[in-house]
Order: sequence, then structure tokens, then C-alpha cells
Amino acid sequence: MPNAAAFPITWRTRLRAWWDGYDLDALYEEAVKAQPAEAPPPPVAPLPTRLESRTDAPDPVLPKPCWDADRLTAAQLVWGEGAIGPSGEGQLQEIARERRLTSSSAVVHLGAELGATAERIRRGTGCRVLPLDTLDLMAEASGGRVSRLGEAPIPAAGTVDLVLMDHIAERGEPLSQIVRDQGRILKREGRMVIRTLVLSAAGGDRRQGDGSALEAWRAEEPCTPRLRTVAELRRIVENAGLRVERDRSKTDTYVAEIETAWRTSIDTIRLLSARGNMETVGARLIAEGERWLARVTLLESGVMDYRELVAMPERRGR
Repeated sequence: MPNAAAFPITWRTRLRAWWDGYDLDALYEEAVKAQPAEAPPPPVAPLPTRLESRTDAPDPVLPKPCWDADRLTAAQLVWGEGAIGPSGEGQLQEIARERRLTSSSAVVHLGAELGATAERIRRGTGCRVLPLDTLDLMAEASGGRVSRLGEAPIPAAGTVDLVLMDHIAERGEPLSQIVRDQGRILKREGRMVIRTLVLSAAGGDRRQGDGSALEAWRAEEPCTPRLRTVAELRRIVENAGLRVERDRSKTDTYVAEIETAWRTSIDTIRLLSARGNMETVGARLIAEGERWLARVTLLESGVMDYRELVAMPERRGR
């Protein structure tokens, strides 16, 4: 078995291999065997600057990125019904164990998008889950599974065991007020878990408007992200009357989930494409692949980090 640390295979290479339908691992093994023991293998294949469709047709001209029906359909081919990105399945199981969630527990999932993650929590624990999102289009496209924040009845103060916030910190929302409001509904022993992309130390000097890879990625995101540093995020949480209990990087597991989802979806995408009527959705899939490729590249280069922050209410007086 070749040494993966010595001869790393980038996510870009893997995605290109899955899309083109060749066995990257087999080629990699053959390349290693053909070389002297201490010599690195030759590159598997040159990579284009962009992911291209498997036909000779030119890339379609796509409008400004947005979550239209075709894009939502394309995303769910990769992530599963009701999902448009990673759910963090392993993290959800860990959180459920730590919080001892049961059928009597109450959970609010903010940033629920189309509702798949909330449903996984409900199935895995039996607890009551209120899926909310700040975007009207997510609530509308969810088929009634998700409510718009501010329109659903607010749980009473001190009644919720867990508030899970996914990617809300990346939106142009009044985050301080959202964190403060959600903190009020937590039980004394409840927790708020914030999962979000942040600017790392390397990315701190590469903020909006500088023409960098970070800015190029932001421009292609359906909802242009506003990235904060970990220090900024912690300050917002603490100013809302919560105490940060744990703060850790989950970039490796996040990237691994992205890689797994794309690898396992490629055969399904090819099958649907072969049946026809996939021209528009196929174009969206190519665009989605490029968007996730740019995200992973920024994470692997250290410009961004995917963070999990766990906070608890400050002890109130008796």
C-alpha cells in the first residue's frame, strides 16, 4: 500500500476522477508500483482549470448563482433528499450522546435549510425538533418541513435542551440578536452548538473585495457569506450572556463528508444523465462541483476553518 502522506491525492483530483469515471486508486497503485521505492509516482492526469462536462458541448452560460428549483434539485442529488450540504452526521450523533437527547428533549435547529438534518436528529433520538431558517426560499422549498424564523411560535424561555445553529453566522443576519434570543430559550443545563465557516489566521488579512480566491468563492455562493474570525464569534456569544464551553476545528471531518458525498453520488448522476432530460440540472451540478471544490481548496489551504463552538447559559441566580 502506498504511503498516502508521501503521495497525497487532492480533493480536486478525486472529484475529477469520479466525474470522468476512472478508478483513481487503481491508477495510483500502478503508478507507485512502476516507480523506484524512494521515487514519487508521476501525476495521475493533468487537471483542467475548471470542471467540465463529459460532452464536447460548450459550458452553458449560467445566470448569477441562486437557489432556484434546478439548483436545489442538483444539490439534493449529491446530499440526499431535503439536504443541500453536509449534515455532519458523526457530529450529530456525538452531540446527541453528550446532551443525552431523548423523546422528552426539545431541540431547535436554526439554519435547517430544507429540513433533512432536523429529520435525522428526530429519527436518531425521538426528540421534538423545531426546524427554522432565516431565508424565505428555504421555508417555501421545504414543503412545510421548515418554518421561517420569526413566523413559528417561539419556545418559552428555559424550555429547550439544544439550539443547533448551522451556517447562520455566515449570513448577513443580526447575529448578536439571534444568539441572544436563542440563548434565552435554553434550559440552565442546555447548550447552543454553532457550526460555521470562519476566517482562519491565514484568511484574516484576505477579507472581502481583494480579488483573492476567497473573494472569488464568495461571489459564487448562492448567499454571499460574511465570514467572521473565531475571536469575533466568541465575543458575540459571550456578549449574549453565554459562556463558551468548547471551541474546536472540525475541518477534517467536514472535508471528509464532502468528499464522501460527491464520490457516492457520481454514479447516480451519470445514470440520470444517460436517461436524458438532465441538461439544466447537469449544468447546475457542474457549477455545484466547482463551488464545493473552491470551498475545500480554501479549507485545505488554511484560509478558512470549519468550526464547532459549544456554549452554555451563564449561571443565573437562584
